[in-house]
Amino acid sequence: TLFLVPTVMTAKEIRVILFDLGGVVLESPIKGLMEYGKKMGSIPWNLNKVMGGSQAWKRLERGEIVVGEYYEELENEIKASGEPVPEEFSPRALLAVVSASLKFRVEMIDAIHALKRNGYTVAALTNNWKQSEDFETRFHHSGLFSLFHKVFESSQLGMRKPEARIYRHVLQELQVRPEQTVFLDDMGVNLKAAKQLGINTIKVPYQSGGVAQALYELQDILQLSLKTGRLTGNIAESIAQSWIHYWKHMPNDVSKLFAEDAFYQDPTVPDGLLGMEEISSHIAVSMRTSFPDTRTITPTENGFILEWKNEVKSSSREVFVIDSNNQITRYLAIGSLFEPSSKL
Repeated sequence: TLFLVPTVMTAKEIRVILFDLGGVVLESPIKGLMEYGKKMGSIPWNLNKVMGGSQAWKRLERGEIVVGEYYEELENEIKASGEPVPEEFSPRALLAVVSASLKFRVEMIDAIHALKRNGYTVAALTNNWKQSEDFETRFHHSGLFSLFHKVFESSQLGMRKPEARIYRHVLQELQVRPEQTVFLDDMGVNLKAAKQLGINTIKVPYQSGGVAQALYELQDILQLSLKTGRLTGNIAESIAQSWIHYWKHMPNDVSKLFAEDAFYQDPTVPDGLLGMEEISSHIAVSMRTSFPDTRTITPTENGFILEWKNEVKSSSREVFVIDSNNQITRYLAIGSLFEPSSKL
């Protein structure tokens, strides 16, 4: 065998944190699939069998077929199996449900930034598919992949989780031993296969509180806090003043304050933007409004909050998370940022 399964693991040995995407870094599609199953009048078990248990799905995720072929193969497979499926069921609608449910989990993005600051290699291992406009438009070009040092895609590798060979490939590519790796996934079958090779595993439950539970377990394994510590008032004031200066006088250059893989969210983009390419184009338009004259700056756990209002009675509460280089890794605006509001 390529690797020996260790009997003892210590925090100092961990070098690589490996993330699944959907259900871990992105929201889980499970709730959406369950709702879709209810609409079809089928129980979730039947839907899971039709989807994850089908040969067509496995071939799609290994990149052996593209989405259009998947639709046809799945329908043929269902007919041949005699599996009871409602007439309203549509493979195309099924993939649309999966894509629509995948939204960024800000807590995971913050954790990834913290892990990179602390010197860990951060990689992603995802089962995905080729030629899906919904998925590729929203995530391949959103800056999601730039969060990681390396991304492993099943559709590009010709292998998928939970096949043992894909884990061996990842370990070999990263030049790391199983016991030096922690893998986060939301599917027990994927974690079981990784654990059998000696990889440390953490399950991310889809239920409420699952992300916090998984991150707590990761911190426990690493003996590391994923928080950076409270900024001093002077640093927060300095960064906030830079933000205000750029907004007022050089809006086209405000992106210089952001890290390359920053996450940005405001009321006009509720799903958020990830990566400087998307953020820069959005900021170029949104910052042409007048900036307020009054503000309050409050240091937080690992950033600061900037509150303001302007002459058109618009108000906002902006949350900034800062990295060790004093660059913004996350920006969240709550309130009526670009629309007049009666609330002050």
